[in-house]
Amino acid sequence: MSFGIKTKELQGVYISGASCASCNTAALRNTGTIKLFHVWGIPLFPVWASSLVACAGCSSVIKIKNASEDVRHKANSVITPKALLKSSWGLSLLVLAIIGLMYLGYTSSQEKQAFVAAPQAGDIYTVKIAAFVPDGSPSNYPYGIFKVIKVDGDKVSFVVASNTYGDLKSVRKSLSDDGRKADFYSDFQIESDLTALKTKLDTGAINDIDR
Repeated sequence: MSFGIKTKELQGVYISGASCASCNTAALRNTGTIKLFHVWGIPLFPVWASSLVACAGCSSVIKIKNASEDVRHKANSVITPKALLKSSWGLSLLVLAIIGLMYLGYTSSQEKQAFVAAPQAGDIYTVKIAAFVPDGSPSNYPYGIFKVIKVDGDKVSFVVASNTYGDLKSVRKSLSDDGRKADFYSDFQIESDLTALKTKLDTGAINDIDR
């Protein structure tokens, strides 16, 4: 099962000077139960928790709130904010992963801004064709690949790949498998200026830049 609820048992210290109401044995221990929502075995957050008292003599278990006044006075709940946070360690990993992805996205955005500001021959752009060449590709194949072949002042010349693509995964696969082949790029060339390229990057018409 990829997700669901799992139960975790917490064991606390023995309660000094308190006896079990069932067997009169002085072997009561603070315990607790936490039910955690998990995904692929990774606990994300608690959905239910209960503080308990367990007897090592007769194995009886009761909630602290149902114990005798003497036991309630001496017991210490093991269900603390620290215990809940420690048990939900997957949530901390998830938060760290989100922060990491946000940071990677930020650095990638900064890198692409730098590439557009100072293009170089050999830079490879993944673009939405229609933003550069209206009606330049079928609507179900909106993505294309441009390669910078010349930079003259603020004018940038590109050669256009022979094929267009239906999704970004296909673009990455094509670049990896065929990007170095002699016939990968066509004879068709286009030109743009730096201001237009920056605008297209900001509006998402340029999806990625490899250098």
